[in-house]
Amino acid sequence: MNGLRTVAIVLAALGIFGLFTLALWVTWRVTRWFRRVHTHLSRVFPGGIPAPRPATATVAYAHAHRRTLGIRRMATSGPKRQVLSLRQDLWSHVDTAHAALTTAQANGAAIGDLAILSGQLRELARRHDQQLALLSVRSSNGDMARAQAETARITEHADMVSDAAIAALHAVSTQDADRLALLLDHEAQAVKAGSARLRSLSAG
Repeated sequence: MNGLRTVAIVLAALGIFGLFTLALWVTWRVTRWFRRVHTHLSRVFPGGIPAPRPATATVAYAHAHRRTLGIRRMATSGPKRQVLSLRQDLWSHVDTAHAALTTAQANGAAIGDLAILSGQLRELARRHDQQLALLSVRSSNGDMARAQAETARITEHADMVSDAAIAALHAVSTQDADRLALLLDHEAQAVKAGSARLRSLSAG
């Protein structure tokens, strides 16, 4: 009886030791993982991780939405696959236009009423996306042809917004580069003139 009790105590002690060892190992692995993540984020964001913003959340949602459409498209066939392709293409162009416009605005580019028009375009794309979702349930050849034409029209308008935003951003960059070149030339000439004057005074 005492022997069985001793064996039970030993087994319990071994079990506790094993759990303690497992906890230490898990803690070490989690700590190592956090350190790796912190190192990676420090390289990506040298100035610290930026606070989440509405624009950041919008871009993240758009990226996740497109990935979801792409995964669903690969898992289907027939009309559903065709509709998902249209939806993915639609949001790819619209989200690209939104990203280009946001970048141009952040850099002080003159975009006129593009922001308002881009918002209206996104609303139009949202309604068209709902119509496309309905087509995946029931559609005809005529419905699909009209859906393709409307998708092409909206994506063409989105590309126009992208091109205009990129052109505005390029104009700002060119203007800044020209201004910097002028300042650098002026400063370089001043330094050269000062050096020449010092040399002439030293020679005299």
